[in-house]
Amino acid sequence: MSPKNHNPTYPEVEHFSEMLASEVGASLNTISSYLSDINNFITFLNLNQLNLLTVTKNHLEHYIQYLAELGLSERTRARRLSSLKAFYTFLVRENKIPSNPAKLVDRPKQGRKLPKFLGENETNLIINAAYTSDHSDQLRRILFIELLYATGMRISELLNLKLSDIQWQDECILITHGKGNKQRLVPFNQSTKHALTQYIQSLHKGSSPWLFPSKQLKKPLTRQRFFQLIKELAVDAGIDPHKVSPHVIRHAFATHLLNNGANLINVQKLLGHTDITTTEIYTHIATEKLKETVFNYHPLASLPKNKG
Repeated sequence: MSPKNHNPTYPEVEHFSEMLASEVGASLNTISSYLSDINNFITFLNLNQLNLLTVTKNHLEHYIQYLAELGLSERTRARRLSSLKAFYTFLVRENKIPSNPAKLVDRPKQGRKLPKFLGENETNLIINAAYTSDHSDQLRRILFIELLYATGMRISELLNLKLSDIQWQDECILITHGKGNKQRLVPFNQSTKHALTQYIQSLHKGSSPWLFPSKQLKKPLTRQRFFQLIKELAVDAGIDPHKVSPHVIRHAFATHLLNNGANLINVQKLLGHTDITTTEIYTHIATEKLKETVFNYHPLASLPKNKG
């Protein structure tokens, strides 16, 4: 059950809430956050005698400026704008409005550095190295990189996986994160399923509950040992090991999904982010990639500038 929308003037808000619950599978906290942001915007619209379905880019920019004048942080303003972008994207999809007025509204700058990530070619080199390197630990190395890149999970989540967390029938992995033991289901592809099967068959059955046990078996593999393994794999792939870490591969997962057309809300759920502004940082990487493509490959980019 999704949180109730307390603004009956716009049934579209409740429809958006239902979509988040049914199609995206967002948590109650996430849905409540979206509804709170949208209803705050509706309050602003009511004060200015504006309608939610007919606002323009200028109205949204005035709203973001209004939030700044209220003293709200850049992070909060950015989150509210992200929520509205997601909402208006939904309205366009449902043919409620012709275009998204929030699409071209600039995101408040937060002074955050863009995360480092690997390109698709570099990531493929690492995966190929895992499959082709003559290594005694080949099956485990293959599964390491397959799981990281296929699911985007954090290193702590990966190392704490248990054999019982693999949902074979649904082709998903139950991931647990943080002190609050927050859980989410993330699907895995056929390549990762094959890697899981091959690796698990090589384990001594019943010897440890962990997917990646340490030598003591009763404990999971340590972070230090995992970092050594991932660096070794980078060297085998001919990539500077300083460029490669589990977190960099997590960034690659998110960035490559968005570059190939994935929905931001779905990526947020896959990564386990509670705040969409944390996920939205990856859209800036995708935008920079698009700019690079235009600047490097468009015919006009190579023409001399008119200095007259």
